[in-house]
Amino acid sequence: MLAATQLKQAYQLNVPIVPSFTQAEQLPFKQVFAMITELRELGRNGLAKQRWRILLDNVDFTTQLKLSEYAKNQQWFELAVDASIVAKAWDYLSLRLPNAYSEYFNAALQNLNISKTFAMAIARQESAWNPMAQSSANARGLMQLLPSTAKLTAENNQLPYQGEQDLFKPLNNILLGTAHLNELSGKYPNNRILIAAAYNAGANRVEKWLSRANGKLALDEFVASIPFYETRGYVQNVVAYDFYYQILQNKENPQIFSQEELNRLY
Repeated sequence: MLAATQLKQAYQLNVPIVPSFTQAEQLPFKQVFAMITELRELGRNGLAKQRWRILLDNVDFTTQLKLSEYAKNQQWFELAVDASIVAKAWDYLSLRLPNAYSEYFNAALQNLNISKTFAMAIARQESAWNPMAQSSANARGLMQLLPSTAKLTAENNQLPYQGEQDLFKPLNNILLGTAHLNELSGKYPNNRILIAAAYNAGANRVEKWLSRANGKLALDEFVASIPFYETRGYVQNVVAYDFYYQILQNKENPQIFSQEELNRLY
């Protein structure tokens, strides 16, 4: 992607048509779909995913794609993503990157200096759209917020926060996660590379990396110099997902990197 941008070449995407079930094709899965629906309504998302994975492991590639599309239409967004991963359907962007919780992002991003596609790219990278995701470090929900970060962000932005369980509620999590992104945007204006790195590894670490680079590195050199493997991959994925979401949401003139991001020395 960076090479295409530097050479001022259009980045070509091959986006195949996604197949979907006919009514007759859905019939053999009716009982499984009902079971997954019930498990999710009972809050037993882990069991629902186990049953979903058993189903995926016993069907062919085309049926995996159809199951992913079905899950997306049911707003089982994390299951749609899971099916796309099992199928290795890397070119099927609408399955890998569903337009999840779109209205919540619209509401949360009013008056914030964060684009919808960037915020959604962060959420997709953080949780693969699993609202019940919980990391070993206790980051929670769609945008993987630590309770301490959520509490401080809520206080700083006059947002509701009743405790850790709020982070498993999609709207609450998105409100807090986008507010935190906006705070980082104030520190690193118009630079998604630095915002994403800070969201993942913390602003203090990003300041250390910038100090070490001393304004001598181009964008690609700076990303390559990030000492944390996870953060390097994180930044690259978020920028790619942002670009893909721009395309999926029919943005005019989608950009991989802004000129400001490219022209800055880090």
